[in-house]
Amino acid sequence: VNASAGGNMMQQSYDMLAASVVGLITPGVYKLANGVSNPNVQTVIKKKALNSLYFTANFAYKDKLFLDVTGRNDWSSTLAYTKYEKKGFFYPSVGVSFLPDKWVKMPEWVSFSKLRGAYSIVGNGVPPFITYPVSYVTAGGEILASDAAPFAEMKPEMTHSVELGIEWKFLQHRLGLNLTYYHTDTYEQFFKLPALAGDKYAYRYVNAGDIRNQGWEITLDATPVLTPDFTWKTSLNFSANKNKIVEL
Repeated sequence: VNASAGGNMMQQSYDMLAASVVGLITPGVYKLANGVSNPNVQTVIKKKALNSLYFTANFAYKDKLFLDVTGRNDWSSTLAYTKYEKKGFFYPSVGVSFLPDKWVKMPEWVSFSKLRGAYSIVGNGVPPFITYPVSYVTAGGEILASDAAPFAEMKPEMTHSVELGIEWKFLQHRLGLNLTYYHTDTYEQFFKLPALAGDKYAYRYVNAGDIRNQGWEITLDATPVLTPDFTWKTSLNFSANKNKIVEL
């Protein structure tokens, strides 16, 4: 059994100062003072904090059966003014792998066998300054009200994934097969949509949707030539993915 736990603190900041004019008095002279219009100055300051606690645990039984468990809880500043500000959002994962050749006697031409499965959830916050509409002050001192606000309390985006696979090696590891099936659903995605007529805001932020991805990945590898002086390895990959908008 191996286990560990820890925490993480992340701070992100973004500062931008931009100025532009419309038209030039003297062509080819790219200076704000040479603009036909007065300079339009824009300042953008964004800050984001993400605090996390996490754990991981690995269990093994006689090197035949393996279990991996993880968990993580994030507190994101972008979800301020929501119920997730204090409790954060938790997302776990669990994975199991099993080695059949360690439990039952296989033919000599089977070198290795493995069956695996995993289920995981991955969480993600929303962009900064979304959960609470604020006003802005322009360079000229003008106050601009926000044109967008949440339609309802914002939620973190969650992606649920299931993965199943097999891995087999044959002929003293000279031939191999790796097959994986995956299925993911992403819920509560962030959207900025035009508001209904009569709304005091022009846009509304919403969590919505279920985007599904599922498919197969197959890898065949072989070592046709293996000598003390020369080795030739080759592999063939095939993948297929189906993307579907299940719900909006």
